Amino acid sequence: MNPIAPLELHDSDFLAFQRLIAGEAGIQVSDFKKVFLVSRLSPRLKKLGLRSFKEYLRLLQHPDSQKEELGLLINQITTNETRFFRENHHFEYLTETFLPSVIREDKTPRRISFWSAGCATGEEAYSLAMILYDFKRKYPWIQPRILATDIDSGVLNKAQAGLFPDKSTTHIPPPLLKKYFLKGVKEWNGWIKARSLIKEMITFEYFNLHKPGKLSLGPFDGIFCRNVLIYFLPASQERVQEVFYQNLIPNGLLFLGHSELLFGKEGSFRSLGKTIYQKIG
Repeated sequence: MNPIAPLELHDSDFLAFQRLIAGEAGIQVSDFKKVFLVSRLSPRLKKLGLRSFKEYLRLLQHPDSQKEELGLLINQITTNETRFFRENHHFEYLTETFLPSVIREDKTPRRISFWSAGCATGEEAYSLAMILYDFKRKYPWIQPRILATDIDSGVLNKAQAGLFPDKSTTHIPPPLLKKYFLKGVKEWNGWIKARSLIKEMITFEYFNLHKPGKLSLGPFDGIFCRNVLIYFLPASQERVQEVFYQNLIPNGLLFLGHSELLFGKEGSFRSLGKTIYQKIG
């Protein structure tokens, strides 16, 4: 039996996908990612019984299937690499500098809110939740909330479940792991699950940074968007940074990834070092 020949992506169709993905999500699919696109999309085409990428493009343009299929397309091409307490200096800044600054001797109730933008499978949001709940234990008049959003509906479902393999716990400090996660037994052996006390602090929502709608929480004391902007086209990066600016309180904090810089918004944020920025005004 002859093996099934791999699907071929012609240059004209590749260009059409580049434009479609950029228009829908602001994501840049560079010219050297043609093989990547073929590998990510081929299983979907085979599942649909389509014989070419051109047929898939026609499906993506059909009014009856466009919205759902576009969402599935974006799910297939997004990168969701993350881990607990990634770039730990950001969390150290929260515990050593930001959180002590919100304490008031008169115990005035204070709501603090954070947005994990591009939360992937949720490790970033749960890392924030552990720190904030620990702080709330000491200062119960502090009321923390976290919004976690992503454009990939598949990873959002995983994040909301709060289930993680044991091997992902390497970077969680043991006292926090013991307090805030349950260890799986029997059929769940090898897994951990976030306790409800931190899960209930987080609101998970679908959100397209390129086509922003209304958020259920905000404005925010801090926004985490790390290693997300690097996938966006320059014009989309500027648009997203403006969304962050508008959704931060005065002097609010923006945390970017180690390889990311602000472009076109240098007059709106001051650098605090280590890819931490503060809103001006």
